[in-house]
Amino acid sequence: MLKVFLKKYLYPLYFVIKKVYEIIFLFNNIRLNFLYNNFYKTQKSGSLTSPHNLVYLEKKYFGLQVNVPRNKISSVDPRTKEELDMGGMTGGDKMFWNNYKKFYSFYLSKFSSNSKINICEVGILNGSGIAILSEIYKNSQIYGLDVDLLNFQNNFQRLKNLGAFNIEPKIFEYDQFKDNKILLSKIFDKAKLSIIIDDGIHYDDAILNTFMELEPYFDTKFVYFIEDNLNVHHELRRIYKNYNIVKCSKLLTVVHNLWSIKVYKIYEK
Repeated sequence: MLKVFLKKYLYPLYFVIKKVYEIIFLFNNIRLNFLYNNFYKTQKSGSLTSPHNLVYLEKKYFGLQVNVPRNKISSVDPRTKEELDMGGMTGGDKMFWNNYKKFYSFYLSKFSSNSKINICEVGILNGSGIAILSEIYKNSQIYGLDVDLLNFQNNFQRLKNLGAFNIEPKIFEYDQFKDNKILLSKIFDKAKLSIIIDDGIHYDDAILNTFMELEPYFDTKFVYFIEDNLNVHHELRRIYKNYNIVKCSKLLTVVHNLWSIKVYKIYEK
């Protein structure tokens, strides 16, 4: 009787729901592509850190990039060969496709575009993220860390031709799974970091290791973005009670001396 019931009622209902979902997903993708291709063609007046202009800059520096090849991986990368062979890497999806633009806008706007600050991104891939930051903060020193530098090296001149890197970025090979304390002491020396982004390996252990290693170089006022992770905030909150840590979906922000009650509003929308 149960098999008859499932076959007659539940299975057809499942396929109807599945088809409706596929149609909704298709139309949503059409809508997003239309917005992406038509609404962000030009830069708006005002700050480059506005949500609109962050998407505009992301598009300017080649936008969404998929199936970017893995030329090198960590010798202690925990992923299986099957996982690594499933496809290439994805980049250029921060602002629009992952919809992080309003959160980035809120915090980046706390730093004047004329500031001479130090900025670091971990997991630079083709370099679109640090290109955006270099255009906003033309007087600042950009640091880029990645286990695989070849994609950035191959793309560097294209980014520069579009207007990125008024000051030459400092790029270093960095393995998020290993102990890099000596390496980082040579890279940063007495430099203090105001804006830090972790868009590398999105595993909890790698994120925690990177955060702990970079913490000695945090400025007195800083924001640290951690992308595409749902769980690591629990451990960060347990260890770092002196920082303000806010999670919204897959984006985590860790801030110090930048806190404002207004931040709650952008996370609620």
